[in-house]
Amino acid sequence: MATSITNTSVTTDNLTVDTDTIHVDSANNRVGIGTTSPNNALEIAHTGSVGAGGLRIGDPSTIASDTGIYLRTTGDAVIGAAGGNIVFDTNMAVQEDMRIDSSGRITTPNQPSFMVYGAWSYAASTNVWKGFATIDHNIGSHWNNTTGRFTAPIAGRYMIYAAAHHSAVGSYHLWAFLKNGTAGGGNWVQSYDANGGNDTTSKTQVWNLAAGDYLEVASNGTYANGYTGGYVTVGGFLVG
Repeated sequence: MATSITNTSVTTDNLTVDTDTIHVDSANNRVGIGTTSPNNALEIAHTGSVGAGGLRIGDPSTIASDTGIYLRTTGDAVIGAAGGNIVFDTNMAVQEDMRIDSSGRITTPNQPSFMVYGAWSYAASTNVWKGFATIDHNIGSHWNNTTGRFTAPIAGRYMIYAAAHHSAVGSYHLWAFLKNGTAGGGNWVQSYDANGGNDTTSKTQVWNLAAGDYLEVASNGTYANGYTGGYVTVGGFLVG
């Protein structure tokens, strides 16, 4: 087909500019830059000196001069913002998912996380800790304070931690983390109160969870002597 130009539009078969600087493969609907045989819808091939950029956006001179993306065939791929922040938004809903600020600090404001503390109660028959007086935070609402259950929204590694207080003189208090209702992750945590009000235990673990798995903290039914008036904390978060 002959090339025609109408109202600044170009109609043609394959189009090559400057040999292989840019090539439009009309048969396969592909565009190649630096190649006349693109294998993808858009392919940028490096043909210059070692270390030269394959793709540079918004960076006319040096990598530190402007906000931009800089990809090259050797070394690191760089996403940079001189003097500013880099913000990631996965669903384009003006919802910040991750930020790297100008000092290199990373925040993930939607990362599942919770922490509760204060007075609490035992769930009937299961002795699960629940109903905490204070919810410091519950990002994603994956902690259910009514049932004392944290449910994993996605598969990953989750850290859970707890601190218990025990003040029943002459008694033991045993507690553990439960995954899907079953005690696991090592032995029960145990304390014995010899003189009253001076026994605090704690534990931290990382669990491998599938989406929908849940974690709880529960006391042993025979030794459910935790102090429910306060001094107890439970929390957890997605590690990755």
